[in-house]
Amino acid sequence: MKITIPHNLPREEILTRMKKVFQQLKEEYTEDVKIKEENWQGDTATFVVSATGIKLKGSMRLTDTNVEFDLQIPLMLKAFESQIRSEFENEFKKRIFK
Repeated sequence: MKITIPHNLPREEILTRMKKVFQQLKEEYTEDVKIKEENWQGDTATFVVSATGIKLKGSMRLTDTNVEFDLQIPLMLKAFESQIRSEFENEFKKRIFK
């Protein structure tokens, strides 16, 4: 599932905010939701999140105008893709653009 969220901030500012959000999520969600892996290379991150036994893999790429996510949704959650997309976008915007 691809999600593109436009932004109008300098790349370094978005990158700083993104890294801060990853750290906040690690601290907030320690029991049911865990960031298992997080690897940054420049403006790109790959990650694995475990939520109640379900693994979600994804990547995030930052451009001058967008933050692009590519999430691998398990087959059992495909029916909920639009709801997952909506929740993901809302949470991202709330944390990054507050």
